[in-house]
Amino acid sequence: TSLPSSAPTSAPTSVPTDTPTASPSFDPTDPPTNAPTATPTDVPTGVPSTAPTAPPSSAPTSAPTDVPTFTPTGAPTATPTDAPTAPPTIAPTDPPTAAPSYDPTDVPTAAPSVEPTSSPMDVPTDGPTNTPTIAPTASPTTKPTSLPSSAPTLVPTVFPTSSPSDQPSLVPTVVCNLDRATRETELTYLAQNISGTGPFTDPGSVQSRALSWLIDDVAYPCPQDSKTVQRYVLAVFYYGTGGGNWDECSAPEDSADPESVEEANNACNKEAEDQGRTGDTDAWLGPSSECTWGGILCFSEGSNSSKSGCLEVISIDDNNLVGTLPFELQELSELRIFHAEGEEDRIGGLTGKLPPQLGNLKDLEEFDVNYNQLTGPIPDSFFGGLVKLRELDLNDNEFTGPISDQIRNLKELQLLQLHVNFFEGNITPALGELKKTG
Repeated sequence: TSLPSSAPTSAPTSVPTDTPTASPSFDPTDPPTNAPTATPTDVPTGVPSTAPTAPPSSAPTSAPTDVPTFTPTGAPTATPTDAPTAPPTIAPTDPPTAAPSYDPTDVPTAAPSVEPTSSPMDVPTDGPTNTPTIAPTASPTTKPTSLPSSAPTLVPTVFPTSSPSDQPSLVPTVVCNLDRATRETELTYLAQNISGTGPFTDPGSVQSRALSWLIDDVAYPCPQDSKTVQRYVLAVFYYGTGGGNWDECSAPEDSADPESVEEANNACNKEAEDQGRTGDTDAWLGPSSECTWGGILCFSEGSNSSKSGCLEVISIDDNNLVGTLPFELQELSELRIFHAEGEEDRIGGLTGKLPPQLGNLKDLEEFDVNYNQLTGPIPDSFFGGLVKLRELDLNDNEFTGPISDQIRNLKELQLLQLHVNFFEGNITPALGELKKTG
């Protein structure tokens, strides 16, 4: 009939009526009615109606309705609806909906929705959403989102996000057991203890640039780590010798960008060699340990425990070093070999005087700065302090003054090259006391 009967039949009609009955049949029709019943059936239809019933059925349909119910079902549908329900289901769907519900579920989905909810859930999902929520979750996710939320989380993540948030978190991420401000202050004290306070009055000094890099270093060195000193000293050496214009091993353009770091590492082929060992060839001032930078060797883990990880060799010959040698190199107390030889036919190189503080390197065995433009006399501290020196290569520079009689103190000296300089005076007879020189 075109109109329904006033009371439902015991069994449904084979073809549904155009208008539903006031009360539903005990069993649903095989094809559903075009419009839903005013009250839902106890058992859902095999195929849902085009529009949902005003109150939902107690159990969900096998397939979702095209339009969601106004009130959620007690259990979620096997497959999510294209559009979310106004209030979410009590339990989430197994695969999440393409778009989030207007209000979050009490229990998070196993995997996050593609688009975030407008307000966060009380409990975060195991993995972050592709795009962060507008407001942060009360507790952070185990892993950070690719992009930060507009507002910070109340408690920071264990590891920071790859990009910073627009606003800082209310509680800072703590590394080195120091907040950022305290770490910066202590690194400044460390640098001032090494270089003095004077250089830091000029923000463009090599020491200021090295400190600024150290504070922002993505490796996040801690001021209480003894190896932070050598990292700072190498940064001073890098900036003091024009590291950005070296032929090889210059710093990455962006040390926080893996591709930039890889490109810089690939452009570095300076290998330090000593006693059968060969160093790594990472770019200088990159995120890796300074012991892996090109031209650097450190004492290995198997060596004397007090020296393990300490700088042993700097071998950065023929690399367009332009500038002056910093006195801060004296802090590398375990340094055995220092090679900064220039190129014979190249204009430029190292200039200025040899810092007398280098005479404090008691373990230094080789010092080679041939083919540069170094000036002044050889500091007396070299002859009085470098008692283990085996090789002293100073030829093809612009050194002046007499050769000190104290050269006799270099009893281990085997190779001495002083030619093509501007030395003055008589040849000291103390040279005849160097029994090991050839």
